[in-house]
Amino acid sequence: MIVTWDMSADRTETPEWQDSDLCQKCQEPFFWNVKEMWDKRTIGVRQHHCRKCGRAVCDKCSKHRSRLPLLGHEFDVRVCEDCFGSITDQDKRSNTMFLDARHQVVCMDLDETAGRLVTAGIDRVVKIWDVLHIVNP
Repeated sequence: MIVTWDMSADRTETPEWQDSDLCQKCQEPFFWNVKEMWDKRTIGVRQHHCRKCGRAVCDKCSKHRSRLPLLGHEFDVRVCEDCFGSITDQDKRSNTMFLDARHQVVCMDLDETAGRLVTAGIDRVVKIWDVLHIVNP
């Protein structure tokens, strides 16, 4: 697998994860909050964090998954219900290209002016890739 990233894309720093003893959406206590579990006569829930806003949420309030390439998440990650509703198709647009080499690459050479990538595999197969759209978008 050969992976390329658009390094010129404006990225956003990931949010800092917030600390909480309760789900910041439904107020259910997390499993270490024994006093609140006792007061509510309930079992605590596991804590998760929304990758878009950083809030501490329970599983019930963070069922959705989404790609967030501008935050560095090219694959689906957990997001809370509020954030999921605000994510647009533009927010999900990938800045990464995955090329399936289908062989173990042991050597590669990139000619940026021609937009060609040459790979040689352990199986002695040489492949020439057209990567002009990647190196000169």
